[in-house]
Amino acid sequence: MFARSANEHSFLLSAVTLVNNLLLVVILLELFRTIVRFLETDILRVEPYLAVGIIACVRRMLTASAELGDLRNVTEEFFANYLKDVALDTIIITFLIVGIFILRARPAKSDQNDFPLGLEKKA
Repeated sequence: MFARSANEHSFLLSAVTLVNNLLLVVILLELFRTIVRFLETDILRVEPYLAVGIIACVRRMLTASAELGDLRNVTEEFFANYLKDVALDTIIITFLIVGIFILRARPAKSDQNDFPLGLEKKA
């Protein structure tokens, strides 16, 4: 399918579309894996959602850059909006990465301190 699309359209557009679709699959697989792990253990982890957010922002940045395509046909307003979008995505990615570092820097809890969601520790 990629080869056929590359023959019909530009290779760059086909490659960006392929990467965009692959990142969407990675996002969905990560969400499904997180949901399955929650259903098995009743423990909700935050880090996979932060990773999904990072992947989604990178995917959006790639899609936005693909929209530029030919710079000769881009208006100044569209380019200004593109720069704002990329800047916002970069800020969001930075905050999510900082969040992951904060989560990893805190002391790891042992299994006895991980509580099922909504249940209190029994004395």
